Amino acid sequence: MQDVILISLPQEKLEQLIQDAVQKALSNTDEAKEHNQNELLTRKEAANYLNVSVATIDNWTRIGKIIKHYNGTAVRFKKSELESSFTNLLKYKRG
Repeated sequence: MQDVILISLPQEKLEQLIQDAVQKALSNTDEAKEHNQNELLTRKEAANYLNVSVATIDNWTRIGKIIKHYNGTAVRFKKSELESSFTNLLKYKRG
C-alpha cells in the first residue's frame, strides 16, 4: 500500500507547482518532437517510413524529389525532409 502524505500549501504555491510541471512536460514533448524530426534514416528505414520500396527511394533521389545526405559513405535521409517531400509529392499525385 502506498503512503499518502497530506500537506498544506498556499494556493499561489500550488498553482506555481502545477504551472512548472506543465511547462516541463510540454518542453520535453517539444524536444522529443524536434529530435524526431532531425532523425536520420537509412534507405530501408526511409522506404518503410514512406511505405514505398527501396527502389522508389533510389528513383526519387536520382530525380531530385528527395534529398540524400552522406554520413561518411552511408546514405541517410532526414525524416523532416522526407515528410515535406512526401507532402509535396501527394499534392501533385494524380487521383
